[in-house]
Amino acid sequence: MRIVGYVGIVVLIIGLAVAALVYTSRTDPPKVGDCVQQSGNGGSVAVSCSTSGAFKVTHSVTKVSDCPDYLNEPSLHYTKGSTTVILCLEPVS
Repeated sequence: MRIVGYVGIVVLIIGLAVAALVYTSRTDPPKVGDCVQQSGNGGSVAVSCSTSGAFKVTHSVTKVSDCPDYLNEPSLHYTKGSTTVILCLEPVS
């Protein structure tokens, strides 16, 4: 009986460790003023604003049409739970 109890405790500890790893590995979207660049997998990565080809986050909105120049400038979409954040971008000159 004691072995079953120890196995249960080990399984619980492993489960908590995996949950903590998943929780802490989440990435928050960039903030207004941060710069990003397209990554090779279709996503984006944070970069220095002096990086060639970087885009600066100008606004954080809930609808693409709320971006000032949404017809001509790119945007990033981040979904976290049931909330979608749209980041309006402009090229860094």
